[in-house]
Amino acid sequence: MKPSSIVHISMVIATRDSRKKELLSCLRSIFRSDFSGYEVLVMDNSDSAYLKETIIFKFPSVRYFSMSNGTGIYALSFGLANANGQFVVQLDDDSLVYPDTLTKVYETFRKKPKSVGILTFEIFDTQTKTYLYRSPNKHNLLDRHNFPTFSGNGCAFRKSIFSKSGYYDADFFMYHTEDDLGMRIANAGYFIHLESNIIVQHLHLNKHTVVYNSYFFFMRNSLWFYLKYFPYKLFPVLAVRLLLHLFYSVITRRSLKALLYGLTGILIGLITCPYAVRKRIRVRSSVLNNYLRYLALDFESILQKLEVKNYPALTEK
Repeated sequence: MKPSSIVHISMVIATRDSRKKELLSCLRSIFRSDFSGYEVLVMDNSDSAYLKETIIFKFPSVRYFSMSNGTGIYALSFGLANANGQFVVQLDDDSLVYPDTLTKVYETFRKKPKSVGILTFEIFDTQTKTYLYRSPNKHNLLDRHNFPTFSGNGCAFRKSIFSKSGYYDADFFMYHTEDDLGMRIANAGYFIHLESNIIVQHLHLNKHTVVYNSYFFFMRNSLWFYLKYFPYKLFPVLAVRLLLHLFYSVITRRSLKALLYGLTGILIGLITCPYAVRKRIRVRSSVLNNYLRYLALDFESILQKLEVKNYPALTEK
């Protein structure tokens, strides 16, 4: 269904020219929605004239923004800030929604108290045929009405929360962007709800390709995140946990190159720690404890995913 002039939900997507095929599939799934009160904002991090022409030609109602090349996570903050809807759905450019997804978001938010700031969706990986949050896995031990973080692959915000929490930290890249924003949103007094009945599909292409710089950014950003929010007395324990996490990943991947990138990320994180310390935020103990429980469960268990064989496919023929 085409969007109407009355906007209740804004769809925010950051992309780049190398993801043109995935983005077009994402937009087609949105425009098949049975909900009409929405708008779509696309932020192009590659500032590609060709991609701009393609999107405007195929989807003229899309609000398209050419960002500076390499803008990163700031593109999402830009989209969130410029959204007109009272609710904002964030999607990866390789995520697909169902026709009733936006209707469910709108109706769910209207039933929730205003203290619920984020709905994080169930994510179905079309390549591995697994869910991110469904049993049996560690997430069942967490409170779904006080979830410690959210997934940027598919989530919805109550736009009014950003006046208190701010937007994404532009210095984080690839990892802990959602954790960082989620921490500030929770500290502002809002709750994150895991909504298992709202499902998006994640194409997650090239899942088995090792992107070595991801080890760098994960390790560096983890240290920054710990220094930004957690008591200093916990830092040694969190750092040891991080090292063990790296070694476990390297063993399962069987890659010394990944180890090199990860250790480099830790080194750079330590060298630049004064930068992270300057951003320190005092967080309520209940918020910290909720996230620490999440970290403990993450460390103690390996996520077991549920294989689904008879799931309705959204991927185009």
